[in-house]
Amino acid sequence: MSGTTLTEALNRLSNCKEPADLIYSKDAARILGSAAPPQTVTPTISPPHGHSPVDEYSVLLARRIGTMVARLNELSSPTSQVVLTPRMALCELMDIVRQALYTSLPADMQKATAPTDKAAVVKQFHSYASSRQVPIGFAVEGLYVVSYVSVKLRVELVTLQLQRRIQEELSKKDTQTSEASVAALVVTQTLLEDFLAVYKNIMLTMPIIKAAAREGSVSEAAQRLAPVYPQYYYQLCDWVLVLESTMNSPPISYTQVKRVCIDEQNGVVVVDLHRPTPVTPWGLLLNEQGLLVDIDVSLRVFEKARTLHDLLQSTPQGASIVQIQGQSVDGVAHGDYAAYTKRLLQTLQSMTVGNRSVQLVLKSSAFKADARSLPVEVAFFSPPQGGEGTSGQRVTLVLRRQSTAAEWGFTVDEQLYWHASLTSILSNSAGAFVREYGKHLRLLAVNGVEALHATQVQLLIEAAETVVLELLVMPKDAQDRLAAARSTTTPTPVAMATPRSKAPSVAAAEPPNKISGGRLGGGRVEAAMAKFLQQRSAAPSAVAPSIAMETPLVGASSVAPAPAAAAAIVSAEDAKKGKKHGVKPKALKKALAESTVAQAAATSHPAAVPSEGAIAQCGGVMEAGKAASSEGEAPSAGPQQMEGEPGVPCTFDNQVKLIHLGEDEMILERPSVDTPWGLPIGRLTDPSEAPQQLPLRLMSLPSSRKARVRQHPLFRSFKQQPSTWYIAQVNDRPASDAEATLKHISQLTRMTLRFLRK
Repeated sequence: MSGTTLTEALNRLSNCKEPADLIYSKDAARILGSAAPPQTVTPTISPPHGHSPVDEYSVLLARRIGTMVARLNELSSPTSQVVLTPRMALCELMDIVRQALYTSLPADMQKATAPTDKAAVVKQFHSYASSRQVPIGFAVEGLYVVSYVSVKLRVELVTLQLQRRIQEELSKKDTQTSEASVAALVVTQTLLEDFLAVYKNIMLTMPIIKAAAREGSVSEAAQRLAPVYPQYYYQLCDWVLVLESTMNSPPISYTQVKRVCIDEQNGVVVVDLHRPTPVTPWGLLLNEQGLLVDIDVSLRVFEKARTLHDLLQSTPQGASIVQIQGQSVDGVAHGDYAAYTKRLLQTLQSMTVGNRSVQLVLKSSAFKADARSLPVEVAFFSPPQGGEGTSGQRVTLVLRRQSTAAEWGFTVDEQLYWHASLTSILSNSAGAFVREYGKHLRLLAVNGVEALHATQVQLLIEAAETVVLELLVMPKDAQDRLAAARSTTTPTPVAMATPRSKAPSVAAAEPPNKISGGRLGGGRVEAAMAKFLQQRSAAPSAVAPSIAMETPLVGASSVAPAPAAAAAIVSAEDAKKGKKHGVKPKALKKALAESTVAQAAATSHPAAVPSEGAIAQCGGVMEAGKAASSEGEAPSAGPQQMEGEPGVPCTFDNQVKLIHLGEDEMILERPSVDTPWGLPIGRLTDPSEAPQQLPLRLMSLPSSRKARVRQHPLFRSFKQQPSTWYIAQVNDRPASDAEATLKHISQLTRMTLRFLRK
């Protein structure tokens, strides 16, 4: 469809009345019941007397959204959680999504089927989705309905419930679970992950509609979104088709993808498949145009099959099968896709009769190097804020790539300054803005998640196909000042070389919890930023997972509190205890100064006993011992410690204990196998890029809201360089197999992890 049709759809959606105002109004029953049924009305027909076209259209949208909300509420109810199995719940979610997409079709595509005939509706929708016949304007309306905020909140609730139930079923050890049941759960989990991946991309791009309307750039946005929305729409439709096909066919768990070879210059992929018997299905999913859109979900337990799945997901329409066993397949003649599909299936069957292996050659423009290596700009927004061209201006940049193998074209340094390495992919307005302020842009958020650390940003973008970047223009001299401010909270080689004799005087010269104006150059913006960073690092991580699970948690990385912020925490705790027990203010101030110096020394010298002071943690009480003198005097207080380790383990909120942490070894213990480890373990999509091809990486220790845990020497040592912890062994067993390693970890109550640090 043309860009004009998409422009009209975007204008209608941006100008309609807010559906929530209609759904939750006191006259909702009367208003929503007054509109004509959606299957007999199109947005362009004349409305009833007394209603404007926008009013009628708003009512229809609100009705579709309200129907979806009601069904999702029922699905998330306690009754449904008891009655429905995880697979049944996922199928019900699929049916809700399918109904929302079907009711958004134009009237002439719905009139041939009675809305009460569910089987006919399903068949009709599958035909339209497979043949890619849905007009782009109505496809966008369907995406708007399924991504509306009232729907989004309930979809997130339903999917979270599903994830928990699947994890509970997979972690059961007291019941006898058949292999078929486990396989069914794994397939359900995979299909749920597929849905969440597509839904996340939709949620990132749909808000562009109203943002473009506010800036009056709907036409420009329509041109850039023309290839984006159809791809996400048909990915969602294909997910419905795949789930329906999986429910109606037996698993093909033994068919394997043996080889995937990509020719990026010609856009060709060679695939070798192997099946155990000559009658086992190949597991290829074709649409009505004869294009390969996906493979059976049960094949994707192997890495090469997942690679093929990702390649097919990057093709907006699907991939053409141009060769089977070396024999060329004729293309579509005179637009007769039905005859082409029939001929293709006959060729596949005749060429593989009695064979267990087959070689296919696929072709698509999405396989070419330019599509796989360069991202594209989806939108750029610079809303009027007053004082444009000065520090404090905020902009939003939306980028999209066809494949996760493509580079994003930008880098983020340790101070979260954003640098564009490819300006050729940007629009004129975005390119001009980046060229003018490119050295002073700081990254605030990625996909709605606050940017806290460069490693966390990398985790957020490495597996994403779409990123929404919130950028802030900083003062021209802010980068140097921010680096100076961060040097007070982050140990650096320069800080380690500072004469230790000056440290007590600095700590005593400034009152606790006060930011020195000299260090920040007197800039109010920079001072506020530094104070914010200190407070944020001391607070619990905003992106920490709410539930500790055995599966990898790749989307978040907690940041350890900095020494300055840690001193504030200790001072607050000591102040409360001092007030309760009557400690004199002077003694409290002295203890705080010694504690702050001890923390800085412990951070600067991780491999030795702190030279300026030792902090012993016993029963939740922090005791600051006096430093040993240069003549070798022993500390007057505190237990003896080896290599800076405390006398007691570090116990996290979930009762998991960190007993030992060395240069490349960690020992952890938990009360029972029913207690989650709570370890965020990241799984690399391409282990070949990791040292020794290790697929698993420990991202952080379990999160904790207790200051004594965050101040524990073992907890602080984990963040010291090198900070990348690749898991090499678990209890002397190699960790080269990700699935086997994670399963082994789930069965242990005490484990020794050995790492390869980089």
